[in-house]
Amino acid sequence: MTRQQCASLELVAERLRALGHPRRLLILSALMQEERPVGELAKLLDMPVVSVSQHLKALERVGLVAGRRSGRQVRYAIQTPLVQEICDAVCRQAERDCAQSRQRMSELSELRAALHHPVPSGVSPTSKS
Repeated sequence: MTRQQCASLELVAERLRALGHPRRLLILSALMQEERPVGELAKLLDMPVVSVSQHLKALERVGLVAGRRSGRQVRYAIQTPLVQEICDAVCRQAERDCAQSRQRMSELSELRAALHHPVPSGVSPTSKS
């Protein structure tokens, strides 16, 4: 593998790591609707401004969001539409996984019920017919 390929893979890994935090996903979700300043994001997501700022810097460092000055505020926006496509694809897969898990749980519940037949009242579990 060449040095350039390694550098490219590291950039990909950095972006994926940046997407790997639940709070950052919340921030990106809010930014998918419209660009917003830090204070508005903090209020909307019920997070401390300092925390939102730190997460935005991490997302900005890897090129997923960008800030632009608007008066005294910096308004943040998603830098690439691929962010939404990636999030949508991962969410669709998670929904499929959850649906499969619910189906498995339902099947296990039915199996458990079948294995543990309630004994009719007045019948001893050890009595033979």
